[in-house]
Amino acid sequence: AHRRQGVFRLLLTRAREYVASQTDGVGMRLYVEEHNSLAQETYARLGFVTTGYRVLELTIRSALKHETPQA
Repeated sequence: AHRRQGVFRLLLTRAREYVASQTDGVGMRLYVEEHNSLAQETYARLGFVTTGYRVLELTIRSALKHETPQA
């Protein structure tokens, strides 16, 4: 319903302005699912480039569950 309305572009513009205003701000990084080509194309149009980094992850719990304390 909200796709293609420019919301992400506006948020990104504000984020870029904020990073640029910081004396130690050097760039921004996005994480995107490997097969989400629509998002990747959008990010590329907005100036993001693919880097040589890969994200590695170690899962400690498979899902967060509401746990009740044991008495």
